[in-house]
Amino acid sequence: MRKIYFTLSLFLSFSLLFAQNKEEAVNVKNSSAVVNGVTVSHKYLGPELSSENMVTRKVLHEEATNTYCGPCANNNPIAQQFWQRNPDSLVVITYHAWWPGSGDPMYQANTTQNGDRINYYNINGVPSLFIDGIIAAAYPFTQANLQSTYNLRKGVLTPITIEAVDQQVAYDSLRSTVTVEVQQDPGAGDFRLQLFAIEKEIHYTSAPGSNGEKDFYYVFRKASPSTQGVVLNTEIGTHEYTFTFQTEETWVDSMIYCAAFVQEDNSKEVFNANNSERISFPMTFFHKSPGNKLGNIIPGPIDIVWTIPDDLDHFRLQVSDNPDFSSFLVSEDNLTTDTYNFDGIVEGGMYYWRMKGFNSSDSTEYTDTWAFAGMLNAPDSLQAASGDNKIMLTWNDHSNGETAYAIERAHQKMGSTIFFKPHDTTYTGTTYDDTDIEHDKTYWYRVYAINDYSYSDFSDTTEMTGIVVGVDEDNITPQEYSLRQNYPNPFNPSTKINWSVAERGIVKLTVFNALGQQVRVLFQGDTTPGNYETEFNAEGLPSGVYFLDLNAGQFRKSIKMVLTK
Repeated sequence: MRKIYFTLSLFLSFSLLFAQNKEEAVNVKNSSAVVNGVTVSHKYLGPELSSENMVTRKVLHEEATNTYCGPCANNNPIAQQFWQRNPDSLVVITYHAWWPGSGDPMYQANTTQNGDRINYYNINGVPSLFIDGIIAAAYPFTQANLQSTYNLRKGVLTPITIEAVDQQVAYDSLRSTVTVEVQQDPGAGDFRLQLFAIEKEIHYTSAPGSNGEKDFYYVFRKASPSTQGVVLNTEIGTHEYTFTFQTEETWVDSMIYCAAFVQEDNSKEVFNANNSERISFPMTFFHKSPGNKLGNIIPGPIDIVWTIPDDLDHFRLQVSDNPDFSSFLVSEDNLTTDTYNFDGIVEGGMYYWRMKGFNSSDSTEYTDTWAFAGMLNAPDSLQAASGDNKIMLTWNDHSNGETAYAIERAHQKMGSTIFFKPHDTTYTGTTYDDTDIEHDKTYWYRVYAINDYSYSDFSDTTEMTGIVVGVDEDNITPQEYSLRQNYPNPFNPSTKINWSVAERGIVKLTVFNALGQQVRVLFQGDTTPGNYETEFNAEGLPSGVYFLDLNAGQFRKSIKMVLTK
């Protein structure tokens, strides 16, 4: 059964507080901060001093509802009728609760912040309606009850005025500028400025819950920067706050506006509220794709896309490989669509683009410049060789635009999955010595090219087992047989081969040419468990590919060696 509020909670702290005028200017510093990913800035605009500046308020209604609540379906139309009769003197916000049905889509769209505001008022039943934060409307709702509580609060003058203006600053971002004028000292307290994104109307073709409601009004979407709001500067004077936040794809842009209000956090009394004015700046349009500073575009054609308003007739697109647009790869006028196919991306190239819009009588400024880059060509032929206390990598460079290479290394493998981690992201050559190794541990490597704005695919993967000298290797018994890649490779005329034996037995090291003909026996004899190094001197042999074969009991392994003279 629904728990309801039957009494008016008249915790009214009527703010008829007249402060003495201050003749000197109030020195308040400007500030800016990022809170929960939202940019909030504050600018003090100077005092407006008068002893007769108490003003009439707009009354704030905050309702909690749910699409699975039967009483909500009966009471919401009554509240909505009252709201629509008083559009200029009311600010309305409806939160959606998680009971009796958690599947309410407007609750699911922002579970955390809906929950924050409902818990803020300790609401435990829906529908519930709070007026200016301190009066709980009698249930069931009636026009008479709503009018009486409205009249109570409307008659309370306030020392604070609020104005808010919204501006779309990107196709997915909204900037709200809130001007708060503190005309008299509001007294001691924890005053918070709240800014909530509201969707004026949401209509469903079929009811999203079990109570049959399809039409919803003044739906809470997001608090910026959070449901804690920002601390209000209560110095007498005018203060400007700017909130910039990202909109959501599920919102209907034309229905979005902001509700701003000042609330004292201890008593929960709302001192004033206002709805924002949505300003549509004519002939404003925005980049869409490719994204700014996108650096992995495959060379070839790409669509450049922008968003446009209805009041523009045609556009100018400029694409340049210079950020100052001193020369152009594209300078197209009289474009009438929102897309242009650019077929000039080359490997590692950096590109800048901007737009300008026109109609029959006016034009826009150029948009901000966005940049994108062609993907770099990947290095290949990555090889590893083991040396004393290091693993040596070499690879071939195929890019004209890289400024460095990023090397990734792994020492764990599960099946075919190798767990790579960044190892060195600023190396500028095509040979690399990895000295941070452990003895007899196998490492896997891959490399990719980078510059300030782009990168390449990964090279092929190579592996090598480390050898660390300077320890008493006679006391280290290998756990398995191994044959490591020779170093150097390619070589001329000699190279070194490291190998390990796990058990005593006959070992044979044999060199074959590319035709499979035996050309040298480097070692043959009885060996004890341990680590060994053998030198192969190819003096007298022609250049070409050779194979070294290690036979030790049931173990056999071959490596490829390249002799270059």
